[in-house]
Amino acid sequence: FGDLSGNRDFDANVYVLSSDLKPLGQIEGLAPGEKIRAVRFLGTRAYLDTLKQSGHLLALDLSDSKAPKLLGEIKIPGFSAYFYPYNEKTLIVLGRNTETDVYGNVRAGGLKLSLFDVGDVANARELDSYVAGSVGSDSLALCDDKAFLFDSGKNLLAIPASLTASASGNQVYFSGALVFGVENGKFSLKFQIDHSD
Repeated sequence: FGDLSGNRDFDANVYVLSSDLKPLGQIEGLAPGEKIRAVRFLGTRAYLDTLKQSGHLLALDLSDSKAPKLLGEIKIPGFSAYFYPYNEKTLIVLGRNTETDVYGNVRAGGLKLSLFDVGDVANARELDSYVAGSVGSDSLALCDDKAFLFDSGKNLLAIPASLTASASGNQVYFSGALVFGVENGKFSLKFQIDHSD
């Protein structure tokens, strides 16, 4: 996924391989200068999140293994770590918000949940988002999919979270589970279950 010549620039590339690992098809140079942060395969589609200064959600059609193609893309603030299909046309995305400091530097901010309409992937759009905490906030669900719980029958989503209130990221004000309702294209915080001492 990068330039092996030592150049620090990256491109997002996707390769389709046969069962004996022979190349069948590819898409190269999808997001010049950006690194792939997360990928989710749903049927014959793949969703990629790339990052440089902000997130970039790409939808790919992999139905023809010899000719994969880009279906659509959307620039999003922040970056994503985990995608979950809410239904065939909607993705739940967990990641981080990004914040720009007074010097123009971009850094990771609070935890961010986003709901994306990907029914028309050429015109994918963010339906809603919810940001919890500030710089230094964290969730095990960012790196462990088993920590992400979604019950489609009850439209409830739960993630563990450690939330900070200050820009320095060292003042934790909550440690436990956040439980959200996901209905009508919106997130609503239902419960905060405190696990701290």
